[in-house]
Amino acid sequence: MSSLRLAALCALLLLAALAPAHAQNAPSTIPLTLYESDWGGGRIFVTARFGAAQGPMRLDTGASTTRVMLAPWNKDWPVLGRSASTGSSGKTISCDDVDAQNVVLPALQGNDVGRERLLVTRCAAGEGDLLGLNFFKGSRFSLDFERRELTFFPPAQTNAKPKPLRRLTPQQSLVGIDLRLGKSPAIGFFDTGAELCAVNRAFVATHMPLFTLVKRRVGASGASGGNFSPDLYKIKTIDLGDGLILRDVYALVYDFGALRDALGRGTPLILGYNLVSRLHWDLDFSSPDAPTWSARPR
Repeated sequence: MSSLRLAALCALLLLAALAPAHAQNAPSTIPLTLYESDWGGGRIFVTARFGAAQGPMRLDTGASTTRVMLAPWNKDWPVLGRSASTGSSGKTISCDDVDAQNVVLPALQGNDVGRERLLVTRCAAGEGDLLGLNFFKGSRFSLDFERRELTFFPPAQTNAKPKPLRRLTPQQSLVGIDLRLGKSPAIGFFDTGAELCAVNRAFVATHMPLFTLVKRRVGASGASGGNFSPDLYKIKTIDLGDGLILRDVYALVYDFGALRDALGRGTPLILGYNLVSRLHWDLDFSSPDAPTWSARPR
């Protein structure tokens, strides 16, 4: 959001149009912008408005809290404290916790979706602005990559079989999915902000028949900054249950480090864009203690 522009909308009208994400009942469709990269990877962006400032944000369910880069338009937001932000590379940076008001996703159809107040981390370093998981608290939404749409409170799927999301980290602020790599049970960290799937190197070392080496030392970077050189493998099969099996999924392989400690050793896999974009997802956070997911082929 480095090129934020002033929206031609006064504060009074903004407050009148603002609808908390957790209070919407009718469908609201938010357009997605997709940027694709090598090996099926990519990034997802939405347009977000903070008061009178508007610009693109990366949709990142791997960020527990929405994050913005320090800039003139947000430098005066009230600081509530400090927190650490750890990226997929394992690099940790220290950021301000700030109080953002009137955070809105403009809708293509239906009402705009937003929050009157939102806890945001404001960082002086990193790789751009992230719409994190805390924005979706109390919401039910779908991700449709074919139509390039994020829909809040979509019509319920009659044949859907919702499954519980795993709560990850000691704070239970991130989510994962129970799955199988070959015949080995594991938890996959659901991270729409990761361009590619990733696997902790120690897991690959003990389950080598499940993987095929593609290339040594490819360039990569994390959302918190920091370049690193993981290896590139293919995961032979990822079984999400109910016959939903994905084959030959590219994944970066490296030592998760601090990220491994945060997610837990039972979560050796990050589910990134190249897997997430192959399916249509329905995610339900309307019950804070029992979030669910379901998915079907595109």
